[in-house]
Amino acid sequence: MNFDNLDQYINLDSISKTDLINLNEIIRKFTLSVPFENINVQNNMQLALNDQSMIRKITVENRGGFCYENNHLFKNYLRSKGFNNYIISGKINTPFGYWSRDGSHMSVITVIKGNKYVTDVGFGDLPMVSIPLTEDKIVEDINGKYKAKYINDKEFDLMKFNEDDEVWEILYRATDIEKNLEDFKDNIEYNRFDPNSIFVKKLIITQIKLYGRVTMTEKNLTITRNKEKTKLGIDKNNYKKYLNEYFNIKGIEINTFK
Repeated sequence: MNFDNLDQYINLDSISKTDLINLNEIIRKFTLSVPFENINVQNNMQLALNDQSMIRKITVENRGGFCYENNHLFKNYLRSKGFNNYIISGKINTPFGYWSRDGSHMSVITVIKGNKYVTDVGFGDLPMVSIPLTEDKIVEDINGKYKAKYINDKEFDLMKFNEDDEVWEILYRATDIEKNLEDFKDNIEYNRFDPNSIFVKKLIITQIKLYGRVTMTEKNLTITRNKEKTKLGIDKNNYKKYLNEYFNIKGIEINTFK
């Protein structure tokens, strides 16, 4: 697969080494250019689960996707640069007080000199760098502090520090066993069609920015600038304006607002 169009879209120069510096540069440029979003689910459209369709979705439509789309592409994109990586599955600790279905989240682990790094660009609340898994290190960016920690031989928790309560909160729990796209078939169908899926219930578009993050739902646009949040109301009359202004997404109707 040729990834030249994606390189150009995210403004990535050629890399000479498969080291941590270059890995983090790729993550940074990808996450600043490609949002996490579930518009195709809301519009009952096919997902972009192969590299060709996902590259087109990004570079032609200025779009992104959710975990199955963003992370599946990103795994192959990193491999094209010479990185050693693999897909894993996990479950999300939702803000509603329950865990998502087992194996419903797709993430990526990249291995450099024997050390493992979570390289997830399909979650919606992660930093624009990798998160060490086999090293006990905290990473920090404009949106907060993050770390990953094994809880047994295979499972690990990916966590974010809650500055208000001064506690580490679990974002998701994953199993460090290699998976392939076919392993997610049931959960992909669930998150496309089941009315109990949060991705069917709600619109979510979010993208990291140098100043923080911008997130759109069917009700609000939340702009987080240097950890200060501003909320604007969203409706059928203004959502296209904000899609263009904050996500560079143009000319698409979202069924959520019909």
